[in-house]
Amino acid sequence: HMEKAIDQGMQSFDQALLALVGRGIVSEEIALAECDNPANMRLLLKQKEMQRKLKSANTAVAAEETKNAF
Repeated sequence: HMEKAIDQGMQSFDQALLALVGRGIVSEEIALAECDNPANMRLLLKQKEMQRKLKSANTAVAAEETKNAF
């Protein structure tokens, strides 16, 4: 399975599209229209959005903790 071999330099077409979406080169709409598995791409996009929101929330908490430390 290519999805599990990314550490060996291999990736699926959908993984490549997801990376392009993450870099702002391809829109989510184009990725969904062109991907091999739209259901899987929707799931990957949702996971990526949730990770982004979590990272943003963690950054805000860390900033608040730093501010309160002084």
